[in-house]
Amino acid sequence: MIQAPKPPGILQRAKGLLPRLFRKPPAQQRSYAAAQVNRLTQGWSTLSGSANSDIHRSLDATRARSRKLANDDEYVKKWLAMVTTNVVGPGGFRFQARVYDLPSKPDTLANDAIERAWDKFCKKGVCDVTGRHSMTGLQQLAIKAAARDGEFLVQIVRGKPSGNPFGLALQVLDIDRLDTGYNQAAIQGANAIRMGVEINSYGRPVAYWLKGSHPGEVYQINLGYQENARQRIPAEDIIHEFVADRPEQVRGMPWAHAAMIRLNNLGGYEEAAVIAARVGASKMGFFTTPDGQAEVVSTGTLDDGSTEPPLAMDADPGSFQSLPEGVNFTPFNPDYPTAMYADFVKANLRGVASGLGVAYHTLANDLEGVSFSSIRSGTLEERDSWMLIQEWFSQSFLDRVHAEFMQSALAFGQIALPNGSTLPITKLDKFSQHAWQPRRWEWVDPLKDIEADIAAINAGLKSPQSVAAKLGLDYEDLLVEIKAAEDLRKTIGVELANTPNPQQLAAAAGAAASAANSDAAAKAVDLQMIELRSLVTTLATRQPAPPAAPVINNHINTPAVINNLPAPVVEVKAADPAPINVVNHNHVAETVVNVEALMPAQERAAVQPINISVQPAEVVVNNTHPARAVQVVERDAQDEITRTVTTFD
Repeated sequence: MIQAPKPPGILQRAKGLLPRLFRKPPAQQRSYAAAQVNRLTQGWSTLSGSANSDIHRSLDATRARSRKLANDDEYVKKWLAMVTTNVVGPGGFRFQARVYDLPSKPDTLANDAIERAWDKFCKKGVCDVTGRHSMTGLQQLAIKAAARDGEFLVQIVRGKPSGNPFGLALQVLDIDRLDTGYNQAAIQGANAIRMGVEINSYGRPVAYWLKGSHPGEVYQINLGYQENARQRIPAEDIIHEFVADRPEQVRGMPWAHAAMIRLNNLGGYEEAAVIAARVGASKMGFFTTPDGQAEVVSTGTLDDGSTEPPLAMDADPGSFQSLPEGVNFTPFNPDYPTAMYADFVKANLRGVASGLGVAYHTLANDLEGVSFSSIRSGTLEERDSWMLIQEWFSQSFLDRVHAEFMQSALAFGQIALPNGSTLPITKLDKFSQHAWQPRRWEWVDPLKDIEADIAAINAGLKSPQSVAAKLGLDYEDLLVEIKAAEDLRKTIGVELANTPNPQQLAAAAGAAASAANSDAAAKAVDLQMIELRSLVTTLATRQPAPPAAPVINNHINTPAVINNLPAPVVEVKAADPAPINVVNHNHVAETVVNVEALMPAQERAAVQPINISVQPAEVVVNNTHPARAVQVVERDAQDEITRTVTTFD
């Protein structure tokens, strides 16, 4: 008889519940995998601070390491040169005044006067308070500081200390003068101070707290000088700019911060590889003995009784040497750097190039295995990045300098017209209109790019001004240069051969292509190509005709008339001679009239020449010589210009 199992007792049921009571609840999975914390991500920070707190903890150390790499690392030095060359260039940003009397009528006199004054201000020794730099040099210093240090600092010097007739000069300061350790909360109505920058409640800088001198000056270190008094400089006298990555950021970080660790490790790796290769090339091997005393083995005794130095081997080609008893030679054959050295360096430099925002082949000077298409793609993308930096730099630095220049130059009467009158400061807004033309680059494929721009202009999709700007040129200045070159050529008497007409070449090529679509027209294609070559040869070799004198056309309708200026007698075959209209061209040596008549053959009709005397039409010339302009400048008791009046007589 089979008995049913007994139900579990109370103790057994309690033991079954214990695992359930003390079971660990399942871990909650985060919505994003990047936020999970496990054995693979436990060292990955999950804390987030403000931009200013993160920068405050890292700025000084990161900047010091960035400067160290700029001094010693060849790739960082090359990158800084690329930044300076591509953003500023050898000639700096070109200034262009854009003053208009009407929307389509530029004020040429005012534009030329402002540009002349700006060129004078930008000379070396004028715009820089130290007298060492021109405006281009100041731009290069500022952009290099922005890349290496993350920010640049320029102080505006006004009045007599500037040392120039404009009453304005600039001084580039080391960013270390801006005290990173000076911080203060906004309490009792006072402004907050973040790393030496005093800001109002909206985060707008109102002042900068600068150290009286650079904290790393030699004389301060030697004298043990610790206290470097801070000076509060109003924001209107300071140009402090950086590329902001986050909102509410008041200081900038070095641009290479993301690639600095890789650069430092790569530099150490390359140094170790070079040293290993040097040691391997210098050391041939080792002498060994059973007791390990190879260094005391002597090869003999000298004449003075002293012992010769330890055993050495001369590496003479084709020679063999014998070793003392008990001495063995173990060669040293290091296998380093290995064959993977170049690939490893290249892989690291690609990451470095991405961190610096430049093309790998430009940073590493490596064109091996690079195709034209990949170079073009990488170069165009890199140039877009340079243009973004150019736009930021012109708005951050150059616009501020230009605004200060216009106020000071107009106030000091340094912008004068050709007649000697100066532009009034009351029209500051009108005279401040301007544009910056940064440097541009040569085309990657010049022929195709120029043809594409010409086609876009002809199709109305681009203007000549935009194409000139892409080349780094001002279209108005370009036309003036072309006109000056043409006038100079005519003055000297140089004649240039005409070039083929693109429309004629295109028409001939199109006709040839159309004829090529038919097998029956192969001969026509050959004829078209011969005609095309003949056209090119003719247009390329013919000399230009001298300029023709004005021609007056007198159109006379006279039946059956032949001009006899000396012209040959023209015979007309016709049964009933129809009226022939002859156009008499003055100053023309001969006139030829060809008449064809599809008629039955008849007896020739004699045509007698008739003399025609034509009086040329009266030519009226209007003299529109401009009137003389007289400009009167009125000044007040302080010798300031109040009004400029222009009259004509």
